[in-house]
Amino acid sequence: MAKRPAEKENITFRLDKDILDKISLEAEQKGVSMNSVAQNVFSGYFGWSAYAPKAGMIPLHKTVLGMMVDRLSEKDIIEIADLFAKVKVKNMILVLRNDYNANTFLDVFEAWLKSSSHSFTKHINHETEIYTVTHELGSKWSTYLSHVLQTIFDEMGLKEVIIEKTDDVVMFKIPLLTSRNEKSH
Repeated sequence: MAKRPAEKENITFRLDKDILDKISLEAEQKGVSMNSVAQNVFSGYFGWSAYAPKAGMIPLHKTVLGMMVDRLSEKDIIEIADLFAKVKVKNMILVLRNDYNANTFLDVFEAWLKSSSHSFTKHINHETEIYTVTHELGSKWSTYLSHVLQTIFDEMGLKEVIIEKTDDVVMFKIPLLTSRNEKSH
C-alpha cells in the first residue's frame, strides 16, 4: 500500500535565536531539514509530552528506577506489573488517545519509548511487527516490562504475541494489525 501524504499547511513562527540555533544544529547533525526537526518536536509534544502528566506519567531518573526495581522480589515485580497492566494502562491510553485498542496501545508504547531512555527498533513485514526494546536496567526490569506487555496483550485477546527477554532487552512479535498497517504505510 502506498503511503498517503499528510495534509500540510504553512505557518510562520517567531522563535528566540538560541532556539533557532539549536534547531539548525540538530538538523545539521541529523542531516535533515529544520522543518523536519520542528515537525518531530511538535509530533513528540502532541504525541506524548502534552498529555503524559494528565495520564499520571512522571519523569524519573533511570538510575533511581533501576535501584528501586532491583530491591523488589520477582513476586513483587509480577504483582506490580499485573496491577499496572490490568488497572492503569487502559485509563492512561484513554487519556492520551481517547481510544483503547491494540493500535492505540502500540502508538502510546512507541511514544513512551521515544520519550524514555529505552532505545528500540521496530521491524514490519507482511505478517508481523517486531519490537526490540533495549533498556539497560537489568533482568528485573525485563521481567516487569515483559509481564506488563503479556498481560495487556492477553487482556486484548491477542494470544499470538511472542515475547522474549534477556537481562537488558525485551523483544515481542505481534501479528500485523491491518488498520495500523494502513496508518503506517
